[in-house]
Amino acid sequence: MADLKRDYIVNLRSEVMKVPRYKKTSKAVKGLRKFVLQHMKVNEVKILPELNEFIFTGGRKSPPTRVEITCLKIEDKNKSVARVNLKGLKVEPEAKKEEKKGLEKLKEKVTGKEEKTKEDILEHKHDKSIDEKLTKAPHLDKETKIPEKAHAHRKQEQVIGTKADK
Repeated sequence: MADLKRDYIVNLRSEVMKVPRYKKTSKAVKGLRKFVLQHMKVNEVKILPELNEFIFTGGRKSPPTRVEITCLKIEDKNKSVARVNLKGLKVEPEAKKEEKKGLEKLKEKVTGKEEKTKEDILEHKHDKSIDEKLTKAPHLDKETKIPEKAHAHRKQEQVIGTKADK
Protein backbone atom coordinates (compact mmCIF):
# COMPACT_ATOMS: atom_id res chain seq x y z
CA MET A 1 0.00 0.00 0.00
CA ALA A 2 1.84 2.96 -1.34
CA ASP A 3 1.80 6.24 0.49
CA LEU A 4 0.85 9.28 -1.55
CA LYS A 5 2.44 12.65 -0.76
CA ARG A 6 1.25 15.95 -2.24
CA ASP A 7 1.74 19.68 -1.67
CA TYR A 8 -1.13 22.17 -1.86
CA ILE A 9 -1.78 25.85 -1.33
CA VAL A 10 -5.19 26.11 0.36
CA ASN A 11 -7.20 29.32 0.15
CA LEU A 12 -8.91 29.68 3.55
CA ARG A 13 -10.37 33.14 2.82
CA SER A 14 -13.27 31.68 0.82
CA GLU A 15 -14.45 29.74 3.89
CA VAL A 16 -13.63 32.41 6.46
CA MET A 17 -15.63 35.18 4.78
CA LYS A 18 -18.91 33.26 5.26
CA VAL A 19 -19.00 33.35 9.06
CA PRO A 20 -18.97 35.92 11.88
CA ARG A 21 -15.64 37.14 13.16
CA TYR A 22 -15.49 34.97 16.30
CA LYS A 23 -15.93 31.74 14.30
CA LYS A 24 -13.37 32.43 11.59
CA THR A 25 -10.50 30.19 12.73
CA SER A 26 -12.67 27.19 13.53
CA LYS A 27 -14.30 27.55 10.10
CA ALA A 28 -10.84 27.75 8.52
CA VAL A 29 -9.90 24.40 10.12
CA LYS A 30 -13.17 22.85 8.91
CA GLY A 31 -12.53 24.22 5.42
CA LEU A 32 -9.01 22.78 5.45
CA ARG A 33 -10.37 19.36 6.42
CA LYS A 34 -13.00 19.56 3.67
CA PHE A 35 -10.34 20.49 1.10
CA VAL A 36 -8.10 17.58 2.07
CA LEU A 37 -11.01 15.11 2.09
CA GLN A 38 -11.93 16.11 -1.48
CA HIS A 39 -8.45 16.19 -2.95
CA MET A 40 -6.85 13.19 -1.22
CA LYS A 41 -10.00 10.99 -1.26
CA VAL A 42 -9.60 9.75 2.31
CA ASN A 43 -11.93 8.84 5.20
CA GLU A 44 -10.12 10.78 7.93
CA VAL A 45 -7.89 13.86 8.14
CA LYS A 46 -5.32 14.41 10.88
CA ILE A 47 -4.03 17.95 11.21
CA LEU A 48 -0.64 17.93 12.92
CA PRO A 49 0.09 20.33 15.82
CA GLU A 50 2.45 22.61 13.91
CA LEU A 51 -0.19 23.40 11.29
CA ASN A 52 -2.87 23.84 13.94
CA GLU A 53 -0.68 26.30 15.86
CA PHE A 54 0.04 28.20 12.64
CA ILE A 55 -3.66 28.58 11.91
CA PHE A 56 -4.33 29.79 15.47
CA THR A 57 -1.43 32.29 15.56
CA GLY A 58 -3.79 35.21 14.99
CA GLY A 59 -6.26 33.95 17.58
CA ARG A 60 -9.71 32.69 16.80
CA LYS A 61 -10.75 35.86 15.00
CA SER A 62 -8.01 36.25 12.38
CA PRO A 63 -6.65 33.10 10.72
CA PRO A 64 -4.21 33.25 7.80
CA THR A 65 -5.86 33.65 4.39
CA ARG A 66 -3.91 30.88 2.69
CA VAL A 67 -1.73 28.01 3.86
CA GLU A 68 0.89 25.89 2.11
CA ILE A 69 0.48 22.28 3.24
CA THR A 70 1.90 18.84 2.65
CA CYS A 71 -0.50 15.89 2.71
CA LEU A 72 0.48 12.28 3.20
CA LYS A 73 -2.13 9.62 2.41
CA ILE A 74 -1.75 6.40 4.40
CA GLU A 75 -3.88 3.44 3.44
CA ASP A 76 -4.58 0.55 5.78
CA LYS A 77 -6.76 -2.51 5.21
CA ASN A 78 -10.14 -0.78 5.27
CA LYS A 79 -9.49 2.91 5.99
CA SER A 80 -7.37 5.69 4.64
CA VAL A 81 -5.96 8.59 6.63
CA ALA A 82 -4.40 11.85 5.48
CA ARG A 83 -1.80 13.52 7.70
CA VAL A 84 -1.50 17.24 7.03
CA ASN A 85 1.29 19.60 8.08
CA LEU A 86 2.92 22.85 6.97
CA LYS A 87 4.99 22.57 3.81
CA GLY A 88 8.56 21.62 4.60
CA LEU A 89 7.83 20.00 7.96
CA LYS A 90 7.75 16.31 8.82
CA VAL A 91 4.54 14.47 7.87
CA GLU A 92 5.77 10.89 8.21
CA PRO A 93 3.51 8.37 9.98
CA GLU A 94 4.13 7.60 13.64
CA ALA A 95 5.87 4.40 14.63
CA LYS A 96 3.26 2.00 15.92
CA LYS A 97 3.52 1.03 19.56
CA GLU A 98 2.90 -2.43 20.84
CA GLU A 99 -0.67 -2.84 21.97
CA LYS A 100 -1.09 -4.16 25.47
CA LYS A 101 -3.88 -6.51 26.40
CA GLY A 102 -6.79 -5.24 28.48
CA LEU A 103 -5.63 -6.68 31.81
CA GLU A 104 -2.09 -5.32 31.36
CA LYS A 105 -3.45 -1.85 30.59
CA LEU A 106 -5.64 -1.94 33.68
CA LYS A 107 -2.75 -3.01 35.95
CA GLU A 108 -0.56 -0.25 34.56
CA LYS A 109 -3.27 2.37 35.11
CA VAL A 110 -3.92 1.25 38.68
CA THR A 111 -0.31 0.93 39.78
CA GLY A 112 1.06 3.69 37.58
CA LYS A 113 4.01 1.47 36.71
CA GLU A 114 4.73 -1.67 34.83
CA GLU A 115 4.56 -4.92 36.73
CA LYS A 116 7.80 -5.96 38.40
CA THR A 117 9.19 -9.46 38.39
CA LYS A 118 10.09 -11.37 41.58
CA GLU A 119 13.80 -10.83 40.99
CA ASP A 120 13.31 -7.06 40.84
CA ILE A 121 11.36 -7.08 44.09
CA LEU A 122 13.90 -9.26 45.94
CA GLU A 123 16.80 -7.21 44.62
CA HIS A 124 15.04 -4.06 45.77
CA LYS A 125 14.69 -5.39 49.33
CA HIS A 126 18.43 -5.89 49.63
CA ASP A 127 19.26 -2.46 48.34
CA LYS A 128 21.53 -0.73 50.88
CA SER A 129 20.52 2.79 49.93
CA ILE A 130 17.01 2.16 51.24
CA ASP A 131 18.36 0.91 54.58
CA GLU A 132 20.51 4.04 54.87
CA LYS A 133 17.56 6.29 54.16
CA LEU A 134 15.51 4.60 56.84
CA THR A 135 18.23 4.86 59.51
CA LYS A 136 18.91 8.52 58.86
CA ALA A 137 15.26 9.65 59.13
CA PRO A 138 15.83 13.30 58.18
CA HIS A 139 12.54 14.46 59.63
CA LEU A 140 13.67 13.37 63.12
CA ASP A 141 16.93 15.36 62.96
CA LYS A 142 15.16 18.70 63.24
CA GLU A 143 14.17 19.92 66.66
CA THR A 144 10.47 19.90 67.07
CA LYS A 145 9.09 23.16 68.34
CA ILE A 146 6.20 23.05 70.71
CA PRO A 147 3.80 25.74 69.67
CA GLU A 148 3.15 28.36 72.28
CA LYS A 149 -0.27 29.69 73.00
CA ALA A 150 -2.21 30.75 69.99
CA HIS A 151 -2.09 34.43 70.95
CA ALA A 152 1.34 34.69 72.52
CA HIS A 153 1.73 38.26 71.28
CA ARG A 154 -1.18 39.46 73.40
CA LYS A 155 -0.86 40.34 77.08
CA GLN A 156 -2.23 37.90 79.57
CA GLU A 157 -5.88 38.58 80.12
CA GLN A 158 -7.36 38.18 83.56
CA VAL A 159 -10.84 36.88 83.94
CA ILE A 160 -12.78 38.82 86.51
CA GLY A 161 -16.05 37.81 88.12
CA THR A 162 -16.21 34.09 87.51
CA LYS A 163 -18.74 32.01 89.40
CA ALA A 164 -15.98 30.13 91.23
CA ASP A 165 -14.73 33.34 92.92
CA LYS A 166 -18.12 34.09 94.51
